Amino acid sequence: MSFVTIAGRLGRDADLRQGDEPSKSVVNFSVAEDVGYGDRKRTQWWSCALWGKRAESIAAYLTKGTPVTVVGNPELREYDKRDGSKGHELTVRVIDVTMQGRGQERGAEQPQTLAEKSQGKAPADKGEFDDEIPF
Repeated sequence: MSFVTIAGRLGRDADLRQGDEPSKSVVNFSVAEDVGYGDRKRTQWWSCALWGKRAESIAAYLTKGTPVTVVGNPELREYDKRDGSKGHELTVRVIDVTMQGRGQERGAEQPQTLAEKSQGKAPADKGEFDDEIPF
């Protein structure tokens, strides 16, 4: 199984589609990742989908411009275009989302993973291990 880790900003507000059951809900969002530097800098767009109860609980936090780190499985999806030809899209089936930046910049809280947010856990205090770094 392949995994990808993507760090970037959300390109639009998340789109939540609720199913008959919480396990069938899905939130779709896109992440813009800057690749390269200088004159060769470009933006790589990633389509992401998160399924289940976690999709419903995090959808309100996924707003345009929010910096995130996404971990998931890439899936190549085939679809029919309007002109009748076949199209392909690489979609990331999300395992975890970590929100970055905004909370830290204001001094509010450290980033939490989706699993920590959904379980109501506070992020671990990383300051207690600073003296034990071997380099």
